[in-house]
Amino acid sequence: MAIVETRNSKGWEGQIAVNHFGHFILTLQLLPLLAKGVGRVVMHSSSVHSFPGLDIDDLNYEKRPYDAFRAYASSKRANLLFAHELNRKARRIGVTATAAHPGWTVTELQERATGDDLFRSMVVRGNRL
Repeated sequence: MAIVETRNSKGWEGQIAVNHFGHFILTLQLLPLLAKGVGRVVMHSSSVHSFPGLDIDDLNYEKRPYDAFRAYASSKRANLLFAHELNRKARRIGVTATAAHPGWTVTELQERATGDDLFRSMVVRGNRL
C-alpha cells in the first residue's frame, strides 16, 4: 500500500501490476472453471478508491509525477471497475463478481507507506483506536 515507485518485470508500475493486473489475468484464466459451477469472484478493494488519480491514459505514471497514494487508489478503483464490468458480462455464464472494502485493520502497513504524511498519520492513529 502506497509503496515507493517500483516496476515489475514487464515495466508496469508496481501497485497497478500487483493489485490489479495480476488479479485481472488470473480471473480471466479461471473463468472457464468458474463457469462450470456456481462461480463467484470477490475483489478486495479499499475506501481509498474514491481518491482522484485514475488516469486511464497514464496508468504507468510516465506522463506525471509518481504519487504513491494515488497509485494505490488507482489500483483499487481499477479493481472496482473490473468487478462491475465482470459482473455485467459474466452473468450470462453463471459467474457473479463483486468488490468489498474489508475495513480498517490494525497493521504496521500504513506506518511504512510513503506519500501524504497527513493521510498516513491519520490512518496510523486511527488504527491505534
